[in-house]
Amino acid sequence: MPASLSKKEINKFIDLLPQKFPMKLLTGIHFCDKKNGVLRAIIDTSKNNIFYEIKNNGIPSIFSIEYIAQTAGLFCCILDPTNRDKLDLLIEVKNFKTYKPYLFSNEKYYAEIQLKNKIEEIARFFGVIYNHSLQRITEMSLKIYRSHYTNISQ
Repeated sequence: MPASLSKKEINKFIDLLPQKFPMKLLTGIHFCDKKNGVLRAIIDTSKNNIFYEIKNNGIPSIFSIEYIAQTAGLFCCILDPTNRDKLDLLIEVKNFKTYKPYLFSNEKYYAEIQLKNKIEEIARFFGVIYNHSLQRITEMSLKIYRSHYTNISQ
């Protein structure tokens, strides 16, 4: 957990995401480095998850897109206080790759995003889903466009 953010502040940021139960897929922050533009969130792969498949005891890795998108939205809240009142972002996904078909409910997973650059109203991130031993499950590039309500800055 980042030293500069309390658990209460982290939960407040997670609550700012527009997704509500059962679509809220992040359970906490494992690591945050604002200076280097990195956030690693803990993701929900429990049997209570909306995407959980009983027959495969897991979640299809295609839903990693949503995990990474929520992590990027959360990071935008952390990086810029003006995003905290109204999170209104448009996200574009590119180059999605998957290395494992499922995220299994008996393992711990992280969604990590890294800010690559920011040019005016567009922020570019690289996102990865890791398992507990930091083996890549999925990866993708994404762009976040701000609306007139948001300001992404580092």
